[in-house]
Amino acid sequence: MLLAHGCGKGGVEELSTMALTETDLPGDYTLAYEERKVEFGEFDKMVGANVGYEIGFERTDGKVKFLETIIICSNPQLIPSADELRVAFTSKQERYQVTQLSNPNIGEYSSAAEIEDKHYGEITFLLTFSKGNKYVRFMFWGDEANYELLKELARKAEGKIK
Repeated sequence: MLLAHGCGKGGVEELSTMALTETDLPGDYTLAYEERKVEFGEFDKMVGANVGYEIGFERTDGKVKFLETIIICSNPQLIPSADELRVAFTSKQERYQVTQLSNPNIGEYSSAAEIEDKHYGEITFLLTFSKGNKYVRFMFWGDEANYELLKELARKAEGKIK
């Protein structure tokens, strides 16, 4: 699954027009989730989140999932680093291992990490970037999720961010 967050001026309707669609994804994906977002976690609050839009897709064979969230915020330059994620995940449960990945160089600020759930053996790829006053976060997981495909999808998303 891929998770994306974005920040900026505008409302949920504007944010929804910037989200990836089924046709942006490779293979056969279906819409699995869509919601207006008004409650936020630690990292979203760090960037000054106010309102957001979230959309999720699942590949029809169930092997890969994708979730995109776009958030209106005031501090898009404060995207969490892999070190901050490592602290957050390991302080909650020691079952996660967070490894920083090469910078994807998308948008003005970007970072990426691989998060391994040692209990279940599942790998999640996390990529964040900001463009202008938008903050975007993606999570991508499943049996066939990979970082190169995540970067490709994030570049498509960057092209839609206004």
